[in-house]
Amino acid sequence: GYLKNSQLDHNLTGTARFRLSSALEASATLGQNLNVQSFRSRQVVGTGLIAPAPFNLGNTASRQLPYDFRSTVRLESYFAQLTADVADQLFLKLGVRNDGASTFGENRRRAWYPNATAAWTFHRGDVGENRLITYGKLRAAYGQSGTQPAPYLLPSVFITLNGADGGWGPAIGSGQNGSGGLVTGYNLPTTDLGPERVKEFESGFDVGLLRDRADVSLTHYRAFSTDVILNLPVAGSTGYTERPAHAASLRNIGWEVALNMRPVNTRDFGVDLGLQWSQNRSLVTDLAGVTFAPLPFSGGTNGLTGIQSVAIEGQRLGVFYMTDFVRCGRGVQLNYVDLDNVAGECQGAKRGALYIGSDGYPVLDANNNYIMGD
Repeated sequence: GYLKNSQLDHNLTGTARFRLSSALEASATLGQNLNVQSFRSRQVVGTGLIAPAPFNLGNTASRQLPYDFRSTVRLESYFAQLTADVADQLFLKLGVRNDGASTFGENRRRAWYPNATAAWTFHRGDVGENRLITYGKLRAAYGQSGTQPAPYLLPSVFITLNGADGGWGPAIGSGQNGSGGLVTGYNLPTTDLGPERVKEFESGFDVGLLRDRADVSLTHYRAFSTDVILNLPVAGSTGYTERPAHAASLRNIGWEVALNMRPVNTRDFGVDLGLQWSQNRSLVTDLAGVTFAPLPFSGGTNGLTGIQSVAIEGQRLGVFYMTDFVRCGRGVQLNYVDLDNVAGECQGAKRGALYIGSDGYPVLDANNNYIMGD
């Protein structure tokens, strides 16, 4: 098989600059961006090795239906930006962008994204100035951005089906006995999908120290993601199993600190040292009533415990959600016995203590899932 990615990108911009006075300069920019991204994947999977080697298709008992996927996403964007420089000390910028994507629904063809930044250089030392702080700037920014929906979420498409019995058994496909076959996709068609939107506010400062032999920067950000797309379950009587919709909201709050030092800086030799620290706290604030939503490429059923990285409302994004052994304090009923309230079972045991069955081994709690870490 093979994977093939290609991208064609076009940018057209025009900028006008103005000097309104000795202390005020400004500029205006208009532009257009056209982008086409294409993806192609083709592969064939063989099942049932005849011999341990060689590891190739010719050494397999049967082959699944070929997998052949192709997608093309087109993006048309227009943007405008105004900047102002006041006394080479205060820097302002206002901008807006309008996107239209081929993966947007019929009812949400285009989306607007505003942005603004401000920066104030409160100190700029003279050359050779012997002060602790040689440069200082405060900055703040607000902006919105968007991510286009994945291809093939809008229409109903026909696909080939490849699967395996129970995850480990023989393969099964939509083609049988030499006859080809197609099945409808799982997603209920929709016309209401637009971008997943992120609104972010950021502030911080940059300071140069000791004649620029060191510098420190600190940034605080608050990002709120809305209209996150989830596949919500629908009744099987519709002919589909899920419906893509803007259903989730996320929050990220974090800090970033950077320290750079240049203790030795000569014409022929220099030493640079850098330290960075960051912290991000994510929170899933809304899942439209869904218990959990698996993240893409996060694992899944492995035949034993089904470990997945998921989104759960009220938890950090990407917590590990899985089955576990029976533990005390969870209200588990085993063979119709309420373990937490029966003497000789879990009554009086510490919450989270591992329950040991009559055979001397832990008992798998296969009917429940728990958050096991992040």
